[in-house]
Amino acid sequence: MKTPPKILCLSFQSPWTLLLAVLLLTHTPAWNQQDSLQTELEKAKTDSAKVDLLLQLGWIILGENPEEALTYGLTAEPLVIRLKDPYRAENTYRLMAFCYGDMNDRPSCLENHMKRIHILESIGERSKLMASAYYEAASVLDSQNQDEAAEIFYNKCSQLGMELNMKTLYAYPLLPLSGMKSERGDTVGAKADLRLAYSLIQNQGTPIEPILLANLSVILIEQDSLEEAKRLIDSAYILLPSLDQPEVAGFVYQASGLIQTNLGNPAKAVEEFHKALDNWEPLNKYFYLQGLYLQLARAYSTVNADSAVHYFEKHIELSKQVNNEDNNAQIAEMEARYKNEEKQKEIELLSADKKLADLENTRQSQISTLVSTLLGAVILFSIFLISRIRIIRKQNNLIQEQKREVVQQKEIVEEKSREIFDSITYARRIQSAAMPDPKAVEQYLSKVIVTYIPKDQLSGDFYWFGKMKSKEAKEMALFALGDCTGHGVPGALLSILGINYLNVSQAYHNLTDPSHVLNFLNEGIFSTFQASDNEIRDGMDIALVAVDPDKKKLYYAAAKNPVYILRQSTLIILKGDSHAVGKGTRNGQAEHFNLFEFDYEPDDIVYLFSDGYADQFGGEKGKKFSSKRLRNYLTEIKNQPLKKQQNILEENFKTWKGNFEQLDDVCFIGVQL
Repeated sequence: MKTPPKILCLSFQSPWTLLLAVLLLTHTPAWNQQDSLQTELEKAKTDSAKVDLLLQLGWIILGENPEEALTYGLTAEPLVIRLKDPYRAENTYRLMAFCYGDMNDRPSCLENHMKRIHILESIGERSKLMASAYYEAASVLDSQNQDEAAEIFYNKCSQLGMELNMKTLYAYPLLPLSGMKSERGDTVGAKADLRLAYSLIQNQGTPIEPILLANLSVILIEQDSLEEAKRLIDSAYILLPSLDQPEVAGFVYQASGLIQTNLGNPAKAVEEFHKALDNWEPLNKYFYLQGLYLQLARAYSTVNADSAVHYFEKHIELSKQVNNEDNNAQIAEMEARYKNEEKQKEIELLSADKKLADLENTRQSQISTLVSTLLGAVILFSIFLISRIRIIRKQNNLIQEQKREVVQQKEIVEEKSREIFDSITYARRIQSAAMPDPKAVEQYLSKVIVTYIPKDQLSGDFYWFGKMKSKEAKEMALFALGDCTGHGVPGALLSILGINYLNVSQAYHNLTDPSHVLNFLNEGIFSTFQASDNEIRDGMDIALVAVDPDKKKLYYAAAKNPVYILRQSTLIILKGDSHAVGKGTRNGQAEHFNLFEFDYEPDDIVYLFSDGYADQFGGEKGKKFSSKRLRNYLTEIKNQPLKKQQNILEENFKTWKGNFEQLDDVCFIGVQL
């Protein structure tokens, strides 16, 4: 079977580029009071007011008159430079980039997008605004066939979307990235990207959804998966009436025609291709029409020979138009080169004639001086040769010296790397030593499981066990699970700090319930952060539980982390306070945590989880495992022994993650009462 042509091409204004500009940003104005804004601009006295009005006017007229819109951006530029306002500056350069884009001045368009990226990165921006700048710069690079640079910015946009937990930001760059993989012949990778993107944005009513389905169906045609391709196109058909997007509809109809062609239904293929034609010809989509004419000619070849010839001629005509333009440019270049070569030959001939005349007039005098000239040439050549040998020797010595320096620097870097690795390894041992051995916990609790899976060598998650006396002087077992902001070295440092304060709290006999302990921990970390000259935004989510076996009660305090109770076929969720450890109130004091209590029954199982388990991407569609799926899974394994539950949970996490990167540290505790 012949490989069908791709439906979508990444033109400078590709469909998903325009759709992303609409969907990602919410700050682009949509005013329709141009006259009133112009009047306000004439009255504006401050630079900030003038900039805001200039940008509003620019965005209003951009679609109709990009040249005039550009003048508003150019007028605003010196004002935002004087204001030193990064967000107004970013909006100014974004307007100018779109103006240059509509004027087809791609170098200037890219230059202004790069200014946006520099401004936002310099202030550490990590938001939808930053993602759109990455994506729009990548789109310009993509249109200029700068695939390597475009791929870098597409990946930055997607990575930021993953960090922000925004499916749209994560999914959209996968479309052009899948196109690049397809062009490299990696249809398996392209299909995987498209499936992942579709799983992230499906059922959201965006115009890109049917385009995505069309792209995916074409790859399935190439892999002889026609039935699945047809199911996808049927799904895309359902979405078209609610979108009312002729350009988008054309992609769906063209993909449907390709499927019918490969199914051996030329008449049905012709019908689908004509639907695409009716949507694209009024819009003058020449880049799409060139391939569509050829597909129509092939479909008509077994249905109507005259129509096949007609559309093949239209395909040739459109192709010739492009080819003639290219040929004209090449001919002009060749003609200019030829003229330059002819002119150079003419100059050389005139010079040769003059030299012959001079030689004829001076032949006698030259014979008499020939011997001395040759002797001088030999002497000069000898001097040159000796000098050249000396230079080469110096260059060789310099190269050897540089080589030695490179080797030395390589050894230094390797030694530093070993030192860093050894330091991190030793830090991991220190962190492990700070947390109790689960086997030693049996002095507090008889049935307990602990799973601890760091993302890196060092972890921001930790678990802790202790004991305390209640107000009635009864001894109670105490256990906790903490999840510090971040992972790696920063998370590990904060976890050690948390463990230390929990250990110190054991020495205070007046701490009679978990809320006292949690408030002691919170005040300690809050005061530590307050003492720093630099702003520290990190914090800690933690749940702390005490068991009173005489009263059959659980006393707990929680900072954002819930406590799960697995009772027979029921999962009970105990929530605590919604603020994290280490955060302050408006009056600059540490937040207070409340005490909660719960009546438990024998054989109840208490679970504490960090968010790394539920937030892990994986499965067949690359989705999060999610807290809902975790709760359902706990009820499914309720009848298994506690140790067996631990093994099942660990194996499930490994299977779900598969080949995906582990996103965060994972830790959970289970205690059977």
